[in-house]
Amino acid sequence: MLGKRFLQINGVAIPNPVSNFKTTFDADETVSLSEAGTELVRVRRLDKRTITGTWNLTSFWLDKFEEWATSNSVTVRYRGKDYICRMRDFAPQLAEGSEHTENTDGLWIVAPTFTEI
Repeated sequence: MLGKRFLQINGVAIPNPVSNFKTTFDADETVSLSEAGTELVRVRRLDKRTITGTWNLTSFWLDKFEEWATSNSVTVRYRGKDYICRMRDFAPQLAEGSEHTENTDGLWIVAPTFTEI
């Protein structure tokens, strides 16, 4: 994995994801059928960025991620470019046996999706 932190959310450099990091560009389109039976595709946008990953977090970082998950939008900086995104699929899970880790409220596993608005 990369040595330096390569993602920022609202200007805060976050820990690198531990696995399943993926970034894609998607098309935002609507497909419908014409009266003649042919497909009509209306493309609204071709380059909609989606960023996903799995993070292992301390309770300090979990609080930050929860704050971002409840806001309307966040600014994600990836490879020098800013994207205005919504954070979805935020469902923290307590790592097994981590409730006994000193100076934390456990270690948490999160796998959110950041989708560009």
